Amino acid sequence: MRGQAAKPGMAHAGTAADITARLRRHLKIEAAISGAPLMGGNKVGLWQKGAAACRTMFAAIKSATNSIDDLMRSAAKHRRRQLL
Repeated sequence: MRGQAAKPGMAHAGTAADITARLRRHLKIEAAISGAPLMGGNKVGLWQKGAAACRTMFAAIKSATNSIDDLMRSAAKHRRRQLL
């Protein structure tokens, strides 16, 4: 990053390939610790007001197309495949 001002929090980010490699390593570690793969497709948001956060969470729960049971079954299948 010579000749450019570093963005806050990005001083040690590295190249896109470095970031991708670190992300893949992190995903493997998370899966090994939890026994289940991390699943994509979720959204993250920061809510500063409790009532708004609760309304949003309950709306998301009502509109969910999968349950925790679905996720646990999927994780168990993934784990069995790894053990075979």
